[in-house]
Amino acid sequence: MTFIKRWQLLAILCLLSVNSKAQYGYFYTGKDYGSESYLSPATQILNGSFDMLQTTNFTNNLNELEIGKGLKIAVRSILHPRKTIQQIGFHDFAHSELIPFGFSETTSQWIPNYALHLMGGGMEYARMTDYYHFHNFKYPRVWAAFTSLTEQLLNEAVEMRGKDKLHPAVVADWYFFNIPGIILFSFKPVQYFFSHKIIIRSWLGQASFVPGDASLRNTGQYYSVKVQPKFLGNFSTLYYMGAGWLFGLGYDYKDLTYSVGFGTKTEEVFVVDKQRQIEYVKMTPSASMFIDKNNSLLFSLVVTTHSVYRENIRVDLFPGVLKLGKISPGFWINYSFDYNTYFGITFKGLPGIGF
Repeated sequence: MTFIKRWQLLAILCLLSVNSKAQYGYFYTGKDYGSESYLSPATQILNGSFDMLQTTNFTNNLNELEIGKGLKIAVRSILHPRKTIQQIGFHDFAHSELIPFGFSETTSQWIPNYALHLMGGGMEYARMTDYYHFHNFKYPRVWAAFTSLTEQLLNEAVEMRGKDKLHPAVVADWYFFNIPGIILFSFKPVQYFFSHKIIIRSWLGQASFVPGDASLRNTGQYYSVKVQPKFLGNFSTLYYMGAGWLFGLGYDYKDLTYSVGFGTKTEEVFVVDKQRQIEYVKMTPSASMFIDKNNSLLFSLVVTTHSVYRENIRVDLFPGVLKLGKISPGFWINYSFDYNTYFGITFKGLPGIGF
């Protein structure tokens, strides 16, 4: 039995050993406003699966993504982990994907693995467990694991666009970070810590289909990480991570938190070592403003400076903020410096429609 198969068995046993009906309500409580009101299995999977469509080297057109081909490569990489790793050797695989020390172009792939796949993915699983329990699903942990792994598999399939052989990054993400993240966030002390001490929440995009050009727009799987020690009073620190990294400060005023952040956003993913299949990201400066209520995002404004970026100015107003009679839709608009503009409308728990 290979070490990968042992990981699979360990994951299954750990999931089954924890009460499948247990949940704690730390990450989802059924709020009818903001990003939490927009959450559903469909919006979670769409935003997580197609997160990379924000970058300049991934097309937004669904007909050009070659998802079927990418899915075959991702599944084969998962089913044959030893063969996949042997293409580059375990030493290079570990130094690039697993060991959290390198910061060069060829040794820093561990950063998004730990931050986005382990911590972010684990939190998403816990949040979806709360979601399914809140909506009276039987076995919410099983449904949450299925949703999380479906999202991660499709995410890998999208990222395999343009590739034609097994990819070690898929093995790293799936076996060393996605599944361990689910296991880690199956336990109450971990969930409590990341919902009360260091507060992690998912601030997903309002993913929308644009019939005019068969594209998917305004996708994004981002995480807010807040810390608010007592000596800061009404102030808190903010770390906003996903396809980019922003650092900033928030201020609590009445029932709302107003935050600003500065940092970078991922412009492009490119290959830096073709032989070892190592990729790196090109970043561009970015700034942001957020308004949230009880960690549910109400409004966001993100500005990116690169001249050919698709979403130089991205504005999101989530459902539950603006009331139009008995309904409360969400709105978004993306403006690029090359004069391309898209806008859309969303409703609670539903993917949006764009124009």
